[in-house]
Amino acid sequence: MKGNATSERHQNNNLKAVIAFAEFIGYETTFYQISTKEQVTKFLDKKIRSNSEDPEQRWITIRNDYLVRIKHFFRWLYL
Repeated sequence: MKGNATSERHQNNNLKAVIAFAEFIGYETTFYQISTKEQVTKFLDKKIRSNSEDPEQRWITIRNDYLVRIKHFFRWLYL
């Protein structure tokens, strides 16, 4: 990311998303063992909030942000 001239804030946010996903899958599972989209979807589904918790439905933006960051990471990992 440093080679692509991304900001430090962008780099930190990407790392936070990947670390949160890593904590979700656990220490016994490596990123190379993630083989189905359901494994990622289970993590993303944790971001869904009810209308009473989030009436403006900001969770949709948060969930999509995590999705984009995780997809970007896996594209880099398998490059």
